[in-house]
Amino acid sequence: MEAAAVSPRETAASDLLLAHCFALDREEPCPTALVRLEALVGTELAHRLLRALGSAR
Repeated sequence: MEAAAVSPRETAASDLLLAHCFALDREEPCPTALVRLEALVGTELAHRLLRALGSAR
């Protein structure tokens, strides 16, 4: 019997779900979204983005 074909999108979604599940078992908490954003784009830009998103409501 052939295995069902799985699309790359489904695989990525499954991988992301597993990563989130494993994160629940960590002894140390995951960094906050703000900390991760600051690491990616820098503190100043992260704060500008958040202010812009907050005022867009």
